[in-house]
Amino acid sequence: MIGLRVLAALAVLIPSISAVALAAGGGALAGETGHSQSIASPPPPQDGVNLVPLSEEDETSSKQSGCMFLFSVSPKDYVQLIDGELMFRTLSGLHVCHIANADAFMDARESAVCEGISLKLRRTGRIQHHPASDSSTGPAQLLIGQGGVSRTLRGTWGVAC
Repeated sequence: MIGLRVLAALAVLIPSISAVALAAGGGALAGETGHSQSIASPPPPQDGVNLVPLSEEDETSSKQSGCMFLFSVSPKDYVQLIDGELMFRTLSGLHVCHIANADAFMDARESAVCEGISLKLRRTGRIQHHPASDSSTGPAQLLIGQGGVSRTLRGTWGVAC
């Protein structure tokens, strides 16, 4: 389960986490960052891989603990990674895989592949470190590919330990 410390740290970074979710010891991150920059919404569905937002139920279903990574397009979370467990949802359903290269994926050095879908993070701006909450955030693009077709989402990434 997601620890209260991780949720509290992410609440500092992503103001839309409700006090109710923290009080209940769980809940979803809505992904708002409070940044003044404009963040594009996901493009409308087309051929290829279409990510859809994770539900609160999806996000709280992980049995993993440890550092939490999220990729969000305000105000929704699209990718969650906790202790090597990668989770995202497409039009065909929820995808959950254990990946060995979790640190390299979070650091935007390597792609993560889950059920034939490739995800590659590209950091696009200044990283904000928050030592008090042992967390970092920043703008990013997520390249999603499958079968030679790809698309890009612009949003933010965040990690808290």
